[in-house]
Amino acid sequence: MSTDVTATAAPADETAVRGAIDQIKTELRNLARNEGNAVASHLRIGKALAELRAQTKSGWFAQLEELGINARVARRYISLGNSPLAASGLGESALLEQLPPDLMKLEWLGQPQLEQLRELLLTLDCKTAGRSQVNAAAKKMLGRVVAAPTAPNIEKAAAKIFERLYAEAGRLLDTAPPQHLERARELLADGLRQALEELAGVPKNPVIQAGADQEDNGEVPLASLSHPQARPGRRAR
Repeated sequence: MSTDVTATAAPADETAVRGAIDQIKTELRNLARNEGNAVASHLRIGKALAELRAQTKSGWFAQLEELGINARVARRYISLGNSPLAASGLGESALLEQLPPDLMKLEWLGQPQLEQLRELLLTLDCKTAGRSQVNAAAKKMLGRVVAAPTAPNIEKAAAKIFERLYAEAGRLLDTAPPQHLERARELLADGLRQALEELAGVPKNPVIQAGADQEDNGEVPLASLSHPQARPGRRAR
């Protein structure tokens, strides 16, 4: 004899549900406000850096080092600081809250005039859109032609990769102490085999992978033939 038992969900506490929804809406507004404050900070930093650069005759890089800002980031800030957006006075908090607190995006979004920027924000969520999409939209708004990416020359690209590969491997073998030369050759040969396996879709050898993890020092991966005489362009000694 079977008994059909139908579980009945307890009725939702409408007060608790409404309270949770209201809290989430409040926190989302807080997030938007905080992001708007971050955008305003980026703009103020850009204006201050632009002024600092204009006043600095020497010692610019020392000042950047003191600030903990590298030169590339400083150039982006200065571009933003000289933009129409920065010159607007930063008074429109509603506009700032629609902008992404991403310096690269802000550099591009700061270039159109404010009316153009408002129009752009009506058609694109710049917070969630990718950087390339934001860049293209800003350029289009400015009337600049966005060139389609050109297909790479596969032969030349592959040749350049191997040129760099041989050069880096040769530098390692040329500078390795004699007692470590054979070990360097083994590591390079293992690296080359691992790279070929990955390119061919072969599962990684766990032993090779463990060795690669131990030897990784953050440099560009090297690979070479096991004997230096086989490398192109190497002179016989």
